[in-house]
Amino acid sequence: MTNKITIILLTYNNIDKTKKCIESLYKYSSNFFLSIRDNGSSDGTKKYLIQQAVRLRNNVSVTFRNKNDGIIIGRNKDYRACIEFNKISDYIFFIDNDQTVSEGWQDSYLEMMKNYDLVGCEAWKMQKNFYPYKRITDPNDSSSYVGVGGLMIKKEVIDKIGLFDERYAPCYFEDPDFCFTAHQNGFKIGWDSKPVIIHNHKGPLLSKENKIHFMNSWKKFQEKWKDFEVPQFPI
Repeated sequence: MTNKITIILLTYNNIDKTKKCIESLYKYSSNFFLSIRDNGSSDGTKKYLIQQAVRLRNNVSVTFRNKNDGIIIGRNKDYRACIEFNKISDYIFFIDNDQTVSEGWQDSYLEMMKNYDLVGCEAWKMQKNFYPYKRITDPNDSSSYVGVGGLMIKKEVIDKIGLFDERYAPCYFEDPDFCFTAHQNGFKIGWDSKPVIIHNHKGPLLSKENKIHFMNSWKKFQEKWKDFEVPQFPI
C-alpha cells in the first residue's frame, strides 16, 4: 500500500452532507485512499456514491449494505475490508459524513502524529462515573478521550489492541473505550485543537432511540472499566 493515509467513511442518508464531506476530502487531501461503506441509504446516496466510484476509480472503493449495521460494526467491517484488499496505510483516518475537512488538516494531523499515536478533533472530559460531561475547548486543558469521528490512528495501534469493541453496538462509548485501551497499552493520545475538521451536526444530539442506545452503552462501559480510574491525557 503506497498511500500515506487510508480514510474510512461511513454513510447513511444525509446525501447533502455526504457530498460536502467527500468534496472537502478531495479538495484538501493528498496521497490517500478513500474507503466508503454505505449502511443502507435510501435518499439517493447510493446513486451518488456509484457515480463517484466510477469517476474517481483508483483511489476509492464503495461497499453497499442493505441494512444499517450501525457505526461501530460498520467501521470495523470497513477496516477489515481494507486489510483484505491491501488498502490499509500506515495512518487510518475515520471521518463521519457530517464532517468536513479544511485546508491544512492533513499537515496538521501528520505533524501531531510525530508525537502521538492517535489524534482526534473532539476531546472530552469524563466524570468519575464515566459520564462524558464537557467537550474541551481550551488548548491547555486535558481530556479523558477523543472521539472517533475525525480520528487518525497509527496502524500499529490497531495491530496491537484491535478495533472498536462491538459490545457497544450499534453506537456510543466505543471512542472512550478505544482510548482507554490504547492508554493502557502505552499509546499516546492527542487532540488537535485547531479547527481543521468541522462537524456540521444540527438539531438534537440524541433521538429517543439513541438515548436508549447511549444509556445501554454507558452501563456496559461502566461495568467494563469499573476498576479503572478516568485518565486525563495531557494536550
